[in-house]
Amino acid sequence: MPNFLQVLFNSRAFIPHGHCYLWKPGLVGLHLIADSLIALAYFSIPLTLLYFVHKRRDIPFNWVFLLFSAFIISCGTTHLFEIWTLWYPTYWLSGLSKAITALVSLYTAITLVSLMPQALVLPGLAVINQTLEAEIAERRKTETALRESEARFQAFMNNSPTASWITDEMGQLVYISQTYSQVFQIPADYVPQKTDVTLYATELRQQYLQNIQQVVQTREVVQAIELAPTRDGTIGQFLVYKFPIETLAGQCLVGGVAIDITDRIRAEQALSQLNQELEARIEQRTLALQESQAQFRKNAAHLAAAQRIAHLGSWELDLQIQEIIWSEEVFHLFGRDLAAGNPTFAEVQQSIHPADRSYYEQSVQQAIATKQSYEIEFRVDHPDGALRYLQGRGEPVFGADGQLVRLVGTILDITERKQTEAQFRQTNEQLAQINVELARATRLKDEFLANMSHELRTPLNAILGLSEGLQDQVFGPLNVRQIKALGTIERSGRHLLELINDILDLSKIESGKLELHLSEVSIRGLCDASLSFVKEMALKKNIQISTQIPAHLNVIQADDRRLRQVLINLLSNAVKFTPVSGSVRLEAYLEPFRSIDHPPISLFSRSSLSPPPTYYLCFSVIDTGIGIAPDNIDKLFQTFVQIDSSLSRQYSGTGLGLALVRQIITLHGGTVAVNSELGQGSCFTVRIPYAVKEAVPTQHLTPIAASTPLSERNTVSRLEESTPVAEQLTRELDNFGANSLPQLVPPLILLVEDNKANIDTISGYLESRGYRLILATNGQQAVALAQTQCPDLILMDIQMPGMDGLAAIQQIRANGQTQIPIIALTALAMAGDREKCLAAGATEYLTKPIQLKQLTVTIQHLLLPRSGTLP
Repeated sequence: MPNFLQVLFNSRAFIPHGHCYLWKPGLVGLHLIADSLIALAYFSIPLTLLYFVHKRRDIPFNWVFLLFSAFIISCGTTHLFEIWTLWYPTYWLSGLSKAITALVSLYTAITLVSLMPQALVLPGLAVINQTLEAEIAERRKTETALRESEARFQAFMNNSPTASWITDEMGQLVYISQTYSQVFQIPADYVPQKTDVTLYATELRQQYLQNIQQVVQTREVVQAIELAPTRDGTIGQFLVYKFPIETLAGQCLVGGVAIDITDRIRAEQALSQLNQELEARIEQRTLALQESQAQFRKNAAHLAAAQRIAHLGSWELDLQIQEIIWSEEVFHLFGRDLAAGNPTFAEVQQSIHPADRSYYEQSVQQAIATKQSYEIEFRVDHPDGALRYLQGRGEPVFGADGQLVRLVGTILDITERKQTEAQFRQTNEQLAQINVELARATRLKDEFLANMSHELRTPLNAILGLSEGLQDQVFGPLNVRQIKALGTIERSGRHLLELINDILDLSKIESGKLELHLSEVSIRGLCDASLSFVKEMALKKNIQISTQIPAHLNVIQADDRRLRQVLINLLSNAVKFTPVSGSVRLEAYLEPFRSIDHPPISLFSRSSLSPPPTYYLCFSVIDTGIGIAPDNIDKLFQTFVQIDSSLSRQYSGTGLGLALVRQIITLHGGTVAVNSELGQGSCFTVRIPYAVKEAVPTQHLTPIAASTPLSERNTVSRLEESTPVAEQLTRELDNFGANSLPQLVPPLILLVEDNKANIDTISGYLESRGYRLILATNGQQAVALAQTQCPDLILMDIQMPGMDGLAAIQQIRANGQTQIPIIALTALAMAGDREKCLAAGATEYLTKPIQLKQLTVTIQHLLLPRSGTLP
């Protein structure tokens, strides 16, 4: 064997094949390229054949392709050796390769010759296609016939007055007709393939399964009377026919039809009882025969009426012969005599109300044209003049050729339903009228509150303004008793103002007109500002005030003014109801947020907060006061209700404060809780969602530089009616050197006011502060003086005779006087009043009664850029 291999691979005994070409590069290259391309082609073809055999394993004689692949690979190998022997003369190995190629070629040729007879008898592609087309056509014909049969079956079963169904051997439903669902008490979400035994009570199941098992065992029709629940919830009696249905798979299904014979059995029982009574009466006395016959006729009439209880009839229209077939009940529904026979289509149309005839005809014709089912409602005129409302349904039935051959359907009397709907519409119209009256009453209430607010605020403005001016001794010095008396007057006026504000706020909340103005509120600043309102009252009673606010509580997004109103109410109550030398503590802390314990959060539904809050921010006001009895806690948050309402009650109040607290906290999406014990004190806790929004700027007062043009600063700041805000403005103005500015020409202020008391109050105070004033008592005078005198600032009352303040502001702005600041001074404090004033062109809005200090600070704030004219 080694000698054979040495000979096979020996290249020393021969010269390379390239010598035959004299090593001419062109000739050597030609043979090299040609043999390389031939070898590449020979090796590519087998790969393609192998891939084809791998993908098409269903082709007969596919092993011949493998034999061809071996032959072509052998041929390619010989060309490789032609290239190899150009430089390496292993001619024995090259010859062996050719010998192998010859053997493979010879074997392939012999195999092809032997397979040729078998290949010639294979059917052609055209013959195979014709066979397949014939089978497909036959299958399509079978499927068409099957669909037609199914359509006829569905139309018949769904419009048959009998309830039909199919079950398996265990009583599990396979098919139910529409009539089955209508007759029996079938849930709306019920579908076949569920055991309908569960639809029966325990006492009814045995009869149902027993009859099915008898059909399966005997393969015969079973007739029985079964009890079953009906749509109206009663147990009905049904004549049931159950029969076997053999499937192709050898399974025995059980088909069934049921006819409601409840009325018939009841009638038979009633008739039997009547006959017995008649026989007994005949035996007893012959003279009672006529009475018994009358009773019999009456019972017979009841029987006929019972058969028409359902008010449902069936019909059929043969489109080929144009024949209409009615059931007996349809005759009753149309008011047609049974003796007249089935009507023609023209007679049917004549029975329909004239206004519905065209609609009825179009619906039927459209159903015929589109070959679709339809459902319509129409009216029928009975011969006796009665008008009935009917509901008609129709289903198409197709012939074997797919053409529409007839329509079948039902007629249902819906007169009572239509009458009920008419009553509902009448009721809805009455409710709509009631809603209009309620809206009118609400509007009148709002108008009354607005008028009362204006009438009360107008005299209060003079009372509080004069008391404030007298206390500041702008009209001359006062002694201690006079100052004390003026303080009493001012406190009483403030108390009355708080009552008016509480009533208006409560009215706004109840009418849904109170909106929250959200901003980032400092929790520490909110608590400190609220405590400042009760410190003086606590100091007089020697009550210790303390706070407990964690350092990590920074800001919260809420309505600063309304939250401060809540805390001031709670703190004021705590101080008022705490005896001398007691204590009041304000705590702020966080609790985990639990939505299941919380009402819907209105604050977050109006904002873009994301993600939702996970904590409550809680404010607790704890006192050592008189406490509250458990029976009285439910009364705390009721409007105008006080626990002690007797004439001799010790503590004053209106009963509105806590009602406002609850409403404001509810608007924030929060809750209020009370924990109290008589004689031991109380703890009021308000909880609101702890929400922080980084993108919302904190609302605060920013001083306006003197160099800023008025056109750039003509925006409206929101000023609160409280002394701390006025003091804050004063401090800010002082910081900017307002009080150190050179005193040149005093500013000229146009006061537009029609109330003499308010004129004296405001003009006297402002003149004492160094301002020059000119007066207008109506809008026309204000427009004229603004044009001729060019005041530095205008104080504009809104409600005046002739031209009101809003119209005057608009006229002044329309005249081009846009640089003059205008402060709206009005007793109108209802929802939307502020917006109306600002929209008309006012620079600032203050409600009466006005704090004269705050008015002065506001005037300085608006006149600050005019430093040359500031007093």
